[in-house]
Amino acid sequence: MEQLRALLGPSESRAFDIGWDAVRAQVGGPLPPDFVAFMDIYGPCSVGRLSTVRLGRGGFQAGITWDYERTRLWRQLEPAGLPEADHPLFPEAGGLIPWAADDAYRYYWRRADADPAKWPIVMVPRHGSEVREVDRRATDIILDHAAADATVHQLSPPDDVAWLEAPLPQALPARGSIPDDFDRLLAEHGTGPVGGVLRLLPPGSERPGPLPKALAGPSPAVPWGVFDSGETCWWSPSWWTPNGWPVVVLDAEGVGWQRLSCTASEFIDQWRAGRIDLPVLGARADADHLASIVGPPLPPMEIDWTRAEETLGTALPAAYKWIAERYGHGCFADDFQVHWPSGDFPTDLVAQHEELVDVYREVHEADGSYPGFTWFPDKGGLLHWAAVAGGECEFWWDTSASDPDDWTVLVGNHEWDDWSPTPYTTAEFLVRYFTGAAGERASAHHTAHCPPGFIPATDQRTRQMGPSW
Repeated sequence: MEQLRALLGPSESRAFDIGWDAVRAQVGGPLPPDFVAFMDIYGPCSVGRLSTVRLGRGGFQAGITWDYERTRLWRQLEPAGLPEADHPLFPEAGGLIPWAADDAYRYYWRRADADPAKWPIVMVPRHGSEVREVDRRATDIILDHAAADATVHQLSPPDDVAWLEAPLPQALPARGSIPDDFDRLLAEHGTGPVGGVLRLLPPGSERPGPLPKALAGPSPAVPWGVFDSGETCWWSPSWWTPNGWPVVVLDAEGVGWQRLSCTASEFIDQWRAGRIDLPVLGARADADHLASIVGPPLPPMEIDWTRAEETLGTALPAAYKWIAERYGHGCFADDFQVHWPSGDFPTDLVAQHEELVDVYREVHEADGSYPGFTWFPDKGGLLHWAAVAGGECEFWWDTSASDPDDWTVLVGNHEWDDWSPTPYTTAEFLVRYFTGAAGERASAHHTAHCPPGFIPATDQRTRQMGPSW
């Protein structure tokens, strides 16, 4: 510490206290004493390129929740791309505890001893390389960075993820526990039927059926109820405490699913009162059902559809117009981008389509790829209207039907032999996409960990993955 003080100088005044009693309660014991001593002097801060965990409002748990949720999500989407995906993370039993990060590594403690002063540090690379475990202390790592750059900046909780600052419980639930409200449901109803057709399952029950990819993986969904007609109810363990686990309803075939931002008891109350919309259970898929999944739309905006359609050279599906007028320009579920027109049309729809078609035509002329495909404005050609961010998946209309409302959706990417036509028109496809029933290729890009809400392009807030109740 003396070397660090000599390099870093006096600390800035802190705007909030760490609250070590709460930290100890949340972690289940003390943290390494050298780290505590450093934080008592400098508080949550960055030293050169090293940023310490934000130990601010909400306690220690609030500072590491995002790291845990990030890992949970990547375990589902691309476990091979995240080195720490194979390691348990706090608050999982025996999980690594994150305490800092820089451009090259994320730093964790492994609780290998009852004495936190003896905990080794696990260095997880951000890009390539292998996970390393070193017998060093946190202040050793901080000193390395201070020697290279002694600039210290105090950190504060970020404004764009206010949910991290919410008050949190003082102790972690036991691994494998269930939400508190479900305990109350079992006390009231036992494992008998609720509403005559929904049977509650006791904790630890075997899965009542197979899970689709979006609900399986290293953090699989947890079953809690079965309908007489075969549909099942689960929790998605996408929050650090079971009380924040959202409900997921799975269809009888074990394919389509719908994530609901509510607890089990709230789901039952809304379902019995007829106030819940479950298109995943077989209801007719239309734009209204889409709104029930992604959230209510805004008042309709004015779009000059005559000009838009004249510029494009074709009429457009009514469901597409409904979506464009009521949601505007942005993304669903963080990554599903519908190409929107606007009052100053032409904008994205024309530009995105023409740009991709030019590329595909050039590739076809060069090596014969994409045989059998024609592109709009050729008669019956494919018209590009949406994509998953990053270009991993593209969505096209098959314009061979004379009525745009009858255009079906085709799912594709840059590999021509990996393109999949669907029998679904625009609204039905989107409802099925966000309920996991659009087909394996399309649904692979959407998981129950992220709510399928809509974020306008002008809103740069981080997606709230935590509970909203």
